[in-house]
Amino acid sequence: MDQWAFLEDNREKWGNCWAIFGDWNAITNNEEKRGGVRKHESDFVGFKEFILKMEMQELDQSRSFFTWGNNRHEEGYVEERLDRVFVSLDWMLRFPKMVVSNFYRSASSHNVILFDTEVEMEKRKKRFTFDSRWATMDGVQEAVVVGWDISVEGSQMFLVHEKVKNTRMALIAWAKPLRRNNEKTIQMRTAKLEEMRKQEE
Repeated sequence: MDQWAFLEDNREKWGNCWAIFGDWNAITNNEEKRGGVRKHESDFVGFKEFILKMEMQELDQSRSFFTWGNNRHEEGYVEERLDRVFVSLDWMLRFPKMVVSNFYRSASSHNVILFDTEVEMEKRKKRFTFDSRWATMDGVQEAVVVGWDISVEGSQMFLVHEKVKNTRMALIAWAKPLRRNNEKTIQMRTAKLEEMRKQEE
């Protein structure tokens, strides 16, 4: 489709952190459609290949599974999962608490999509920073391996998020004694400077 080709051609202009959401007018399998004539498997190939080429991660939606309906009654009623939210891996890691919900349409044939990144909540948190000096210290590699190798089950998006979180927590636990020692060193040096200052008075 022309719009898919346009997105493929322009993806490099967006950088590494991006999100795309809306009506894709396509589904990936017959489970994403209820009512009407079933589609052939070949009908899903183009959309699936597009998702793979774009390296997009689809976000789960709360509330209704189907996001579009033809507004007909009884046997003529058809609904499909046409509206989706896709993000890059960098976006997913930057906004781990993002939530996607869809709400039943009244006048429109499409559900209303609410995309909430909870940016303000993330800004209030103290950000974890990897100290470059840790790279040469004993035990840091083991801490990374332990955190990353913790068994996690779920979607690809959830799996990557949890592994990064577990690795971060393992590094925080490993670095805790270092922080205590640094605090003691600072206190000792501060006390020494204060003592020298008093002697000079």
